[in-house]
Amino acid sequence: MKIRRVFAIASHETFRIKPINQFIKRTVGFEFVDPFPYPYQMDALNYLDQYPKSSVDAVVLDPPYSDHQLIEMYKKAGGFSILGNPKYWAQIKDKTAQVIKPNGLVITCGWNTNGLGSGRGFTKEKLLIVAHGAQRNDTLVLLERKNNSLELYG
Repeated sequence: MKIRRVFAIASHETFRIKPINQFIKRTVGFEFVDPFPYPYQMDALNYLDQYPKSSVDAVVLDPPYSDHQLIEMYKKAGGFSILGNPKYWAQIKDKTAQVIKPNGLVITCGWNTNGLGSGRGFTKEKLLIVAHGAQRNDTLVLLERKNNSLELYG
């Protein structure tokens, strides 16, 4: 896996952070599914349910990273909460794995590098670490590719 580390000023709009924006454009271009658009307008699982199995070339997962972001963003989208619900996050990953075509790409932004993982048929290819300085958490941007073989998952 290729790893690159850069510095950039933090933003609550991840795609406005220049190195992240450039990474996404170079990797998947402008055509990708974003189940967590800013501002949040519908539940990500319901959003992914709109896509048939193996129909999507690229997904960018940029969920709220903290409980504070979850509360603020989803309160505006109707008040539902996914706090403390690890099953929900697993369902998001499962549904993403189902809608991605073989050899398709998933970019996951957050504070960890778990991604979708090999158990769902994905291989980690690149990691962009965006440091924000001071006491701010780095933003980790992970690129994974769905294995181009028989459907391994879903």
